[in-house]
Amino acid sequence: MIIEEFENKFVGELLVLAFNYGDELDTGETLQTVTAVEVLVKQGVDATPNNLLNGNASIDGVRVLQPIKAGVAGVQYELRAWVQTSNVHKLIICAGRIYVE
Repeated sequence: MIIEEFENKFVGELLVLAFNYGDELDTGETLQTVTAVEVLVKQGVDATPNNLLNGNASIDGVRVLQPIKAGVAGVQYELRAWVQTSNVHKLIICAGRIYVE
């Protein structure tokens, strides 16, 4: 699993996080479907961490783009994007951490 560290965000910002899967794909393999994006609290307290998500994730070449909003100040979140590839036997998870100020 790849873990990316995103720059901090402010509560009021609307951002799009990009998860890069390029290094995980074999030659000719492509991203097919985002099967899930989960949000975990790594530090701090947020009773509803999924409220960080601002719509559905989309595939852009070798990247998955996930819009985010809001969040709770003082919380570090970990987002995990689960993606099925063109190889039916390969599902890749990429994680990213972001701190909300």
